[in-house]
Amino acid sequence: MKEQIDLIRQDILEVKERTGVEATLVAVTKNRSTQMIRELHRYGVMDIGENRVQELLEKVSDIPKDMRIHFIGHLQRNKVRQVVPIAHLIHSLDSIRLAYEIDKQAERIGKRQQVLVQINLAREENKFGFYEEEIKEAMREFEELAHLDVRGFMMMAPFDEEPAQLRALFSHAKLIFDYYRKTLYNNSRISILSMGMSGDYREALESGSNMVRIGSRIFE
Repeated sequence: MKEQIDLIRQDILEVKERTGVEATLVAVTKNRSTQMIRELHRYGVMDIGENRVQELLEKVSDIPKDMRIHFIGHLQRNKVRQVVPIAHLIHSLDSIRLAYEIDKQAERIGKRQQVLVQINLAREENKFGFYEEEIKEAMREFEELAHLDVRGFMMMAPFDEEPAQLRALFSHAKLIFDYYRKTLYNNSRISILSMGMSGDYREALESGSNMVRIGSRIFE
């Protein structure tokens, strides 16, 4: 595990030296034990990603308290009440209705919930997220929600794309990120572009990602 983490960190460092952009590593711990999570903690990994609510609830009491928990899976509205008290950052804000529920549950506990807006640039029907032409209206809607803290965007690339196509998609997402980072919304602090997983994180880093979500490559 440590060897793989070191290799990923080296990739992140090499891109930082060329571009000045340093990415945060989120270790995806779906189906991994809390013992493995504590081992990640010993190696200095402070951000972990879970994508199943029930699994997260079963683990949370044994996760080191100073680790930041990212919820990265599709979030159903009826599960928001359980996730908001736990999640440092929700990566998968994929609908207006979900935004209203997150805002409601965050208000209930006196929290501003950090979220990323999930975008679906490849327009894959089997994936969630806003199409490009829907983003502006969604961002305006989110302005009405005082307990929502919009920090940036998340994208999942198609699994079977060639590297050139991946880089084109990631670069497109970076353009969207840059545009909205310069646009002032009253509850947004756009600074995070979460894209890149075990199979494509290098292309994502090269294209401007500053947060990568890596699971299998760490644990292989």
